[in-house]
Amino acid sequence: FPPRPARRPPVAPDGMVVHSRDPACAIKLGSLTCFCMSHDEPVDQMYSRYARGPFHNRKKNFGPMSGHEDIPIFDGLEQGEGECALGPYEELRINLEPDCFAMATVFEVKAICGVPCPRLVNLLCAFFMPFLSAVTQFFVLFYLAIGQGNCFDQGVWLVPWSKTVSVNFMKITTLVMVICKISSELKHAQNLCYALYAGVFDQSSSWLCGVWALVLQYSMSLSVMSVAISVVLAAQSCYDAALKIFSVFIVVDIDNQVGKFLLLCLDLDVSVPLKPEYAAVERLTRKRKGEASLKFWFLWLPLVLAAVLVGSASRTNTIPLTWFKYGFVSNLHPPQMLVGRSDGCCAPTLLSAQGDGGGNYSLLLLGELVQHHGQYHVDCPTVFWVALQASQNTPTSLQILEGRDALNNPALLSGSLTATAVQARSWLQEKDYATTVYMALRDEEQLDLRTTPFAASFAVNGQVLKGWMSYKVHVVAQNPRTLALAATPAVSAKYIATGCSEGCLKCDNAGTGRCDPGNCIAGMYLASHGHCHACPANCDRCSSAHRCGDGGCAEGFSMDAKGLCQWCLVANCRQCSKQNMSECAAGKCQDQFSELENGTCFPCADSHCSTCVHPDQCDGCMVGWGMSSNGSCMECPTGCKDCQRAKEGSCFACSDGYHFDLTFRCVRCIEHCVQCNVTGLSTCDQCRTGYGFNATLSQCVPCDIDSCDKCGPDGRCEECASGFGITPRGACDKCGFFCRSCGASSSCKWCDDTYVLKDGLCFSCGDRCASCATSGAGKCDVCLPGFIRDNVTWNCNHDDYANLMEELYEEEM
Repeated sequence: FPPRPARRPPVAPDGMVVHSRDPACAIKLGSLTCFCMSHDEPVDQMYSRYARGPFHNRKKNFGPMSGHEDIPIFDGLEQGEGECALGPYEELRINLEPDCFAMATVFEVKAICGVPCPRLVNLLCAFFMPFLSAVTQFFVLFYLAIGQGNCFDQGVWLVPWSKTVSVNFMKITTLVMVICKISSELKHAQNLCYALYAGVFDQSSSWLCGVWALVLQYSMSLSVMSVAISVVLAAQSCYDAALKIFSVFIVVDIDNQVGKFLLLCLDLDVSVPLKPEYAAVERLTRKRKGEASLKFWFLWLPLVLAAVLVGSASRTNTIPLTWFKYGFVSNLHPPQMLVGRSDGCCAPTLLSAQGDGGGNYSLLLLGELVQHHGQYHVDCPTVFWVALQASQNTPTSLQILEGRDALNNPALLSGSLTATAVQARSWLQEKDYATTVYMALRDEEQLDLRTTPFAASFAVNGQVLKGWMSYKVHVVAQNPRTLALAATPAVSAKYIATGCSEGCLKCDNAGTGRCDPGNCIAGMYLASHGHCHACPANCDRCSSAHRCGDGGCAEGFSMDAKGLCQWCLVANCRQCSKQNMSECAAGKCQDQFSELENGTCFPCADSHCSTCVHPDQCDGCMVGWGMSSNGSCMECPTGCKDCQRAKEGSCFACSDGYHFDLTFRCVRCIEHCVQCNVTGLSTCDQCRTGYGFNATLSQCVPCDIDSCDKCGPDGRCEECASGFGITPRGACDKCGFFCRSCGASSSCKWCDDTYVLKDGLCFSCGDRCASCATSGAGKCDVCLPGFIRDNVTWNCNHDDYANLMEELYEEEM
């Protein structure tokens, strides 16, 4: 059969040239070529017919062909015959990876411990196995992604590239490792996809489970890749990058390790038979049908996605997870919380307390002035706050923004608001800060040149705090334009909020509105519902509102038969007899009185006698006096506050400025010291008025507060010199606040310059103001040189800053 000139003879893989009666009738199986007699049958159909008995023995020939006796041919077979001269056929199969997703398509257990396994059980296992694997990977990935160390650290948003070359090199290396690892996982998904496309499935449910598993595996692979790229870019050191890539590898391999374990336990064939028409193409071309499309979805598209993530992160200088959760952020122009200052300015200040344990707070912060194209720009910061128990650690700025505590748990009470522009000096004065604080802020922070002041006021609802005895408020601010956060949060002082029942001293265990047992004040008792109720009249201790307890009547009253407290008719008697209100009970006469046989109380003869068994014989002396040998009272030795006997060595309480020695005599403390009982004679527990203890010198030295005549033990001034008044912080200022002349510190007659008098007090004018007698506090009539007055807000601004503040005012209105 000579070949047709128009066709080139087919070539076998081993290079053997073959001829046939019609080359269109040639089919290739492996490295063999076979021919048939039929000329009008399509190749695919012919292969499908003969593939039931394929060909391996290539040594047997049929029918001599001139010059081609060594060529294997297929001759003399009738239509429908299923056997070739070259031997039996071996079926082609698609081998899948032994992971939880691929096993969903072939999961079939015949029996468990000899018990047949129903088809429904296999179907449910095939459905839930990839689902549980995906859920496990999701939660591990979720907790890996939500770590705030991947977005924000040390007060700033993290950026994708470091200033250190070694760290950037490590990031690039780990990124390549991530892409290679995810590509291998996507290769598994590609193989599963081809099996669903070209494989033979006995049950349609197996095919549907395979589709379900493919969707989960593909989506999880892309998710892991995205999170991995983000956490690697967020690494701050080489070690951090290596540790994070190790975590990513664990997430990727969860399904693979579980699948291998199941393969050890169960006898499963993780392969799918290939459809005959796709087997023909694979044998003829050595390639899978549709392989180019599969590579697009499972290789090139993920690579493009990875490149887009890295490129966008580099372009925006933002970690992908950060802009996914918070938007495109920047560290430019963050607001400034005034914390850590030596003058104490300006933590969140409690303006007023609420009865439920809450309070109203206010704080001062600074926003940065930005000049753009010759114009100043400023954004009103957004303020975020949380109220936490005083014992808890301070959360980061990002945790406060999210309303969480330092352990990343949701805070019980949180909120946000927009700060408003204020006059710094007026605000500071209202919060009782000294005038020097404003001067320091103006010079150090360059108020109105580099920064502008803002204030935020908010209320903490005590009813939500569930009876907390103490809490602190943590506050942070954010630039609404750049989303830059203040590096350090501001923290209020500890606020102790009892919120107990009326008449209660302590309610730590009972909670708000109630009282702990035994903590009701005198004259009240604890009712069954936890509240303190009043005892009967003239009763200090009781258990009900209708009867006083034994010995519970107030001094001068006695309990009658009904349990009520009646006035005692005996003069100088603390408690009368229950049977007779005209007779004093035994031992119940007042101090310095003696009980007579008729039930009356008679004064002791010695005026320093506290108790006496007879008017002429003392039984006990008053404080500072001791019993003498003749039964009278004599003054205690020098330095002794109280003694049992009026002689040395019998003292049991020393006077102020004295301390016991080993012989129970009172010896003097160091000079100007009024108490040294705890620390000993060489030091001092409490210095006398106007002095404080210097540990270095071991002496009581005068207070360091200027113009202070008398200071307390805590170092705060209690009495200022003439012409000065005490500030709320314990310092001395002239005649109250900013008063030039006054009759008393609380009533000013003439204020300093840039202050205005109102109701006997001096209030600050607006910033950069020379006079505000007409406009009033916080505003201005005449500005300082170099500033102009805004006729809308009555405040003083720079010439080029006035237009900006006017725009801000209009926005607020």
